[in-house]
Parts: sequence; C-alpha cells; structure tokens
Amino acid sequence: MGRSSRIMVNRRSLLKTGVMSGVALALSGLNIKDVQAVTTYCGLDSWSTICCSMPLNFYIGRGGEAGSWDSSYFNTTSASGAGTSYSHIYWWLHGPNDTPSGVTDYNWGKQQATAAGNAWYGDGGCTWAPYAYGKTFFADIEYSGSTYYGWRTDGSSASKTRNQKVLEGWLDGIAGYLRSGYNPGFIPGFYTRPNIWSVLFGTSYKTPRGGVLWISGCKTNCSNICSPCSNNCSTTLTDVANAFPSVAGTILGGNKSVVWQYWIDCSGNCGCGTNGDWDATQQSGYQNFSPVTSSTAYSITGCSC
Repeated sequence: MGRSSRIMVNRRSLLKTGVMSGVALALSGLNIKDVQAVTTYCGLDSWSTICCSMPLNFYIGRGGEAGSWDSSYFNTTSASGAGTSYSHIYWWLHGPNDTPSGVTDYNWGKQQATAAGNAWYGDGGCTWAPYAYGKTFFADIEYSGSTYYGWRTDGSSASKTRNQKVLEGWLDGIAGYLRSGYNPGFIPGFYTRPNIWSVLFGTSYKTPRGGVLWISGCKTNCSNICSPCSNNCSTTLTDVANAFPSVAGTILGGNKSVVWQYWIDCSGNCGCGTNGDWDATQQSGYQNFSPVTSSTAYSITGCSC
C-alpha cells in the first residue's frame, strides 16, 4: 500500500494497539511510514445492522423528535457493536411552523435541544440512553412530499430567516446545555441534503456557531461505489475512501462535511435488512465529532457522481 492510499479500519483493532486517530498507525503487515495519517472510519445509522465483512467504527441512532425522545430508529445491537463512546444520536428537528404559541423560533430550537440533552441523561425513562455516550447531537433537517416537519419551504427571505432561527437555537442549545449548572460538553451538528439546505436556509447563510455537518445527497448511492453488502462487490471500502476528500469539501452554512451518508437503504439488493444506511468519516467519533468550518458559505462542487 503506497503513501497516497487511504484505509478504512476496524476501531477495535486500533484500540488493541493503543493507536488513536491522527497519529501514525501500526497495523499488521504494514510499515508505519507507508500508511497515510488520514483514516476513513465506517459507520451505520438508524435501524441499520452490520452485515458481511464491513467494519463498524461508529453508530448514529435516532434519539427523538421535536420535544420528545423515542427509540423507533435506534438499534441497540448496532450501538453495542460500535461501543457506547462511539454511538451518537440524531434528533428530528421541527421547524418554525411548529413553534409553540408564545415561544420564539430561536427558543423553539433550544427547547428541542434541551429535550435531546435530557434524554441523553435518561430522563423520562429514555431506553437508548445506556447505549449512547457519544456527545454529538445531530439535528435531522429534512422534508418530503406533503410532510414538512414544520419547516417553511416557500423559499422566501422571511421563511428562511425563521428557519435559520430554529437551527441557531438548536446549535446554541446543544452547546450550552446545562445539567444542574454543569455543561457536559455536547457538540451540535445537523444532517441534511444540499437541495433541502438551499431551500430552507439559502446558499449565502452561515451559521453563527459551527456545527458538525452530516451530509447526504452528495455522491450518495453513486454507481461507482460498491453497495456495502453486495456479494458482487469487494471494493466498497476503497471506493468510499477515494471519494471522501471531494465530499469533505462540500460546505453548507460555512460548515464542511464531517460525516457522509454514502449509501441509503440497501435492503433491496444486498440483504442488509430495512433502512440499511451506511456512513463514513475521517474522525474517529470517539466521544464526539468536531465541526470543521469554512469562510465559504456554500459549495457542492464535489457532490456529483
């Protein structure tokens, strides 16, 4: 393997050798000087379960929606397989059309962040809390068909401003979450697609606070990437690692992509079960992911297949 190669590794192998992300890797059969420091880690989200020989380095499960926790898309088996410190949650964030009476859009975002933080601590009997010690909370921002989850989708300046305020409340609410006066150090993030972002927030908008961008709809399910569970594919890890640098250059709201959902629902052709969603990152995901910000507000030049 040459110096320019990227590799996808099994986290448990790294732990056995005491090697962490960002340092030289000592792997069986490889000379340290021949291994590039940038490593691509592989993960799952939602109800997905591991199959075939794919590694499981991290997991992101659904923790709740609006003001309440739920476990309908949290897979405890996948969380246990990745490890509690590598398991994080996403929260289906609702937009300003669902802002309660007498509450500002910004505070509606903060209220949802508070609900997510409380669930992480197990409030209300949250069943996924013992499986997710990871401290990154992703707001799931999407809409489809006639289901808008409270987001204003007409593209007007006024609507974008209201949408932005909810997101800003979420980002500040997660970062500033307090438990009995103690800040546990939660890291805010968000999951979305470029076409949704441009409608809801606009291409010139930058979030005042950085967030960990989990990107989808960017080289997702590309024909030049092997399905992660197909018996006919053997190059998935290499395909994903080679594509990741261009995806990492994708920017929404001044935030570069950190986590990439490269495959969605492979159940139809590779036996992964329902909602087989596969992800990759170049951060280990241990305890948290970190935002990567940019002076550029929006760029999707690296998203084409």
